[in-house]
Amino acid sequence: MTTSAQLESRSERQRAQFEETLDELRSRMTPGQVVDQLTDYVRDGSGGAFFRNFRAQCMANPVPTTLVSVGLAWFMFAS
Repeated sequence: MTTSAQLESRSERQRAQFEETLDELRSRMTPGQVVDQLTDYVRDGSGGAFFRNFRAQCMANPVPTTLVSVGLAWFMFAS
């Protein structure tokens, strides 16, 4: 049977290991890397396909795009 002291010691060791892992992840990941990964996702991944399709639809349908944009702007700036 484990005692509360053993459980406490075990939880402290696990907490220390967790903190070390977080510190290592923090040191490996810089804001520049996050931006690069996000850019790659948008350009090459499914996010890129969405934005390419969205742009094509906006270019093919300028009047509805303009009306929706005006409506959204009106909604955002109305108080």
